Amino acid sequence: MLLGGVPLFYGATVWLTLGLVIGVPSGYVGSSEVSEVVELLEEGSDKRDLVKRRVDGPAVYGLRIINYKIQHPYTIRYDDKLHFIGRNLGKIKQSWLSQNGRCHSFDSNLEVKLLKQNKSEVFFRRFWIPKSISTTEDFTVCISPGRNEAWKSFMKLRKARKSGGLYLPLYFQIPVVIACLALSALFSGLSVGLMSLSVSGLELIMQYDPIQAVYAQNILPLRKKGNFLQCTLLIGNTFVNNAATVLISNMISEFGIKSKMLDFAISAILPAFVIVVIGEIVPVTVCCRWGLWIGSYTRFITIFFMVLTAPVSYPMSMLLDCIIGKEGPESYDKAMLENLVEMNVEPQHGLSRTTADLVVRALNITKLNASSVMTPIEKVFMLPEEAVVDRDLVKRIHELGHTRIPIYRNHNRNMVTAIINVKDLVPIDPKCGLRMSTVVQVWQRSRHFRFVLEEFPIAQLLKEMKRGQPLALVARFNQRLKDYEVTGVIALEDIIEEITGEILDEKDVKHRHPRPANNTFRQTATYL
Repeated sequence: MLLGGVPLFYGATVWLTLGLVIGVPSGYVGSSEVSEVVELLEEGSDKRDLVKRRVDGPAVYGLRIINYKIQHPYTIRYDDKLHFIGRNLGKIKQSWLSQNGRCHSFDSNLEVKLLKQNKSEVFFRRFWIPKSISTTEDFTVCISPGRNEAWKSFMKLRKARKSGGLYLPLYFQIPVVIACLALSALFSGLSVGLMSLSVSGLELIMQYDPIQAVYAQNILPLRKKGNFLQCTLLIGNTFVNNAATVLISNMISEFGIKSKMLDFAISAILPAFVIVVIGEIVPVTVCCRWGLWIGSYTRFITIFFMVLTAPVSYPMSMLLDCIIGKEGPESYDKAMLENLVEMNVEPQHGLSRTTADLVVRALNITKLNASSVMTPIEKVFMLPEEAVVDRDLVKRIHELGHTRIPIYRNHNRNMVTAIINVKDLVPIDPKCGLRMSTVVQVWQRSRHFRFVLEEFPIAQLLKEMKRGQPLALVARFNQRLKDYEVTGVIALEDIIEEITGEILDEKDVKHRHPRPANNTFRQTATYL
């Protein structure tokens, strides 16, 4: 850093001499004034007194700026400290700035204040530039007593405005900070509260929750513009957070903290702490619970900022729609639905355990095929066509409790020709000795049955069985025989049990809880 051609090192005490720095200072007898002094001495005693006053008066040799921070060596800021270097400085009564290079009269508005009053400091004194000086023009320094030629005292320096100070009046800046923090809380809360509500979820609330249907109806038009809404909330939140940080740091800097590290720590930590607590944690926690209600009552504020930020947020939302696509209806896979059902099993206000199991089984039915539900053919009670309908056969069928019996031909259990219903045997007299082939010919409907492959879906088979075919034979292709073979039987009851759980029919009740038969059952059994 140079001042008048002489280097000034920051933080070091460098004395600026008269001849090299500032020309001839007022009140100082230098080599350039030797001839003038000699002439005065020769003129008489009156002139000698004038020379004595000049020699004994204050003389400024140089100037040093304390805590110099700016690059230009001739620029001084508000509150900068100045070292006056010279002799007899204790005799300086007043010092001020001059804009015209003349020091005819003292100007209190441009006064340079004495930093420390000490009469012993005759060679080194401190002054400071007060804030009341608002000039930004070139100026020189005047002292009193001294000569009127200010330009001979110091070279011209430029007074620069200090960069500090509040950006706004304090009574206005504090409400602006509060408003920014309130908007930050609103934007953060709505980003979580609104975006966590899906379009399908809002439509579901409108249909099944009459209390919150009004809130959902107010939010749904905004929520359908998901990317536009998200861009608006993020842009607004970023803007108000930055504004709040700058304004809070600006107010903190006005406290005049001398330690740079402490000033930096407070300016960095305090705004971040305020924004995180007030603008993030609290609103997000609140809106996670009451996001529907808050979003409904603040929808007009949201619409206002969507319009305000539309020049930026709307093109960004259109770009996001092109890149990642518009937000579609929310859907769940089976695993997620099962977890949702299990999570909502509660003894009082949620689903009961029975209902939850029923829903889970209904969801899992699409995973099943015929082979996983059928009864293996080895465990199926079947009759050949040559079987005679007599009392012993009727009694056996009654003991087994079957309602439908497959009929096969030529001792080949894979060659099923009909499925007889037990009620078709009621009109037949056991004493007649009719064969099963004859019964099949009498009841032609017994020939109406179907085959399904082992891989056939149970859900599709259930639809077909509801049309009037409650029993089906399961088959598979035998590579060795190059033909299909029957592997099992599947009934409508088997499919329903996969959904509702085990169904206890008459046979199951008889085996598990035997009880006396009623009169009607005795009469039927006696007849058979």
